[in-house]
Amino acid sequence: RRFDPVSKKETVIEANVTNIIEKGDRNADIELKDGDRIEVPARSIIFSQDAGGTVSVVGHVNRPGRIELPAGKSMDLIEAIAASGGLTRAADRKRIKVRRDNAVQNLDWDDAMKTRFELRPGDVVEVGERIY
Repeated sequence: RRFDPVSKKETVIEANVTNIIEKGDRNADIELKDGDRIEVPARSIIFSQDAGGTVSVVGHVNRPGRIELPAGKSMDLIEAIAASGGLTRAADRKRIKVRRDNAVQNLDWDDAMKTRFELRPGDVVEVGERIY
């Protein structure tokens, strides 16, 4: 929201932040001015297996980064780590975290193999380092 002191009116300017950040669309970028107010509305996210999306795999994997979730299919934690090139030698199989929304789920490799922990779009998988 931008307030114009001359006209005493407030203007709402909307921006598609996803296009700016993920697609690098500089045309959608807005220069902020002193006194501007940024509002981020709350929204409900409904996950669908048809939606696709991405998860991020970081930490001690061979190829950290984003992984596309296949549309119409699910992907579990083990599949995502495999798609990231697998665990490095320094990876700790007992220190795997999945960050989802504002929660963190602590897992270990053996449990993940047994339970088939299913990932959702936006999840961040973090593989910790083994302490020697």
